[in-house]
Amino acid sequence: MEHCIKALCNADVTSGFKIGRDVSLPETHVRSLRNPLRDLGGKPPSQRHTLAFYAGNMHGYLRPILLKYWKDKNPSMKIFGPMPPGVASKMNYIQHMKNSKYCICPKGYEVNSPRVVEAIFYECVPVIISDNFVPPFFEVFNWGAFSVILAEKDIPNLKEILLSIPEKKYLEMQLGVKKVQRHFLWHANPVKYDLFYMTLHSICITSRVCKTLRGSSDDIGWLQHTPGMAPVEDGTARFLELLGKIRNGEHTLPNSVVYLLIPGLFSNHGPLYFVGTKRFFSKMGLACHIAKIHSEASVEHNACELKQYMEELYWGSGKRVMLLGHSKGGVDAAAALSLYWSDLKDKVAGLVLVQSPFAGSPIASDILREGQIADKETRKIMELLICKLIKGDIRALEDLTYDKRREFIMEHKLPEQIPLISFHSEASIALGVLATMTQIAQTELPWLPLPRLGVEEPDVLHAGCQVPVAIPISAAMAACALHLQLRYGEKSDGLVTCRDAEVPGSVVVRPDRKLDHAWMVYSSGKKDPDAPDCSEMCEALLTMLVELGKIKEVC
Repeated sequence: MEHCIKALCNADVTSGFKIGRDVSLPETHVRSLRNPLRDLGGKPPSQRHTLAFYAGNMHGYLRPILLKYWKDKNPSMKIFGPMPPGVASKMNYIQHMKNSKYCICPKGYEVNSPRVVEAIFYECVPVIISDNFVPPFFEVFNWGAFSVILAEKDIPNLKEILLSIPEKKYLEMQLGVKKVQRHFLWHANPVKYDLFYMTLHSICITSRVCKTLRGSSDDIGWLQHTPGMAPVEDGTARFLELLGKIRNGEHTLPNSVVYLLIPGLFSNHGPLYFVGTKRFFSKMGLACHIAKIHSEASVEHNACELKQYMEELYWGSGKRVMLLGHSKGGVDAAAALSLYWSDLKDKVAGLVLVQSPFAGSPIASDILREGQIADKETRKIMELLICKLIKGDIRALEDLTYDKRREFIMEHKLPEQIPLISFHSEASIALGVLATMTQIAQTELPWLPLPRLGVEEPDVLHAGCQVPVAIPISAAMAACALHLQLRYGEKSDGLVTCRDAEVPGSVVVRPDRKLDHAWMVYSSGKKDPDAPDCSEMCEALLTMLVELGKIKEVC
């Protein structure tokens, strides 16, 4: 019930009503079911000679206090107890409201009173006296523009407070009452913007606000709490041991398999993606390929393409394929194994998922979540960026949302016999990262004649000079990681939380080194010679996968 929206006529903040989550509705009294608008309206301001009016039963503790101070105390303050029964008395009550500038609406047993809507019905400015009361439709209307809201302790000074309101201000409030009146009216058949419409509208707005504020709070880490999922095993120590040996020149990756590197989302726009790793593997005499897939396509589309890719590599080399997928590439590869395992079980040796949003991504979910504020507008912007500018498929991003990943994982389980390794990391959010530039490409300078002063022949800058193209990707990842840390309290690489990157049944590598999501995609302009690069870490992960495969074969 904690996340349920409560729609209450008595919106009392001391009794569980939560502003921003719950909806305050008006309490109404319809005098005629056949003609709900009977007696609607009142006299113009110039003909309202009574300053304030109240009549009603003595419910609760506050109304007796009101009568104690103001009953029969002043001719301009018509404050009564219960009206005598009968039609004439009811008409007298209505006429009092139509003739009064202000209609007093004190709380009774509950914080709300139907007099608030009655005052608006008869075009009398409501004076709400009820501590802890949240006015109806407060998220839509500015109640200060057409009502007076007083604290209960102000009852002894009621007349002075009302008289202190300038005539101009009163006229503005009375006009405001007339403007909002249609939103508090019932009709025999609902009319646009009437009370029925506003009730639904208010619930809808509150629902959108709640959904927007909650974001992915209930989704992050969902896979770890799902019953029936295989446990994970920590392989960080073994990974670091293998990495140390590799840095000391011990390379044990066999050439009996083909290594396939699968890039992630938007990889078609990153010319350096996995290039260094492939070159590194090739120098060791290993068959290594980068999957040439349309990364901006849907997961199922890429799964089909990867299946064909793996089959071609197997048939062409006679060797099984070992997979390493980064980001969405890992999700695509896992989907291929889930969907086509019967065709691939003799052709695939294992899978490493590096920083892959296997359970989903809060960034993708927060962008595309339906029912949140500006959801349609946000989706149109993303469709423009992905479909029109990048020539991709919006499903590429949509498939990384929690809803889509939950649906896919529950329907298509990964085969238990496949060796799996999950790798995730945490991005640095230190201030120094904001100054880090990341190389995304390189360009070649053209021939540029540069005249030299005092010399007849121009000096020429020869072509072939490679110039790096760098942008602050690490800074963007740090900003996203800080956002996820502050909003959800989750550690992440900037795009994928650590908990969502752990695949059930896998050996998990959790390095202490700060690595953002773009670490494997591009190289930093500030390389640390004492730290392993992505090629060495990929080798360590695949070496570890080979060991895991041997263990599974024995078992």
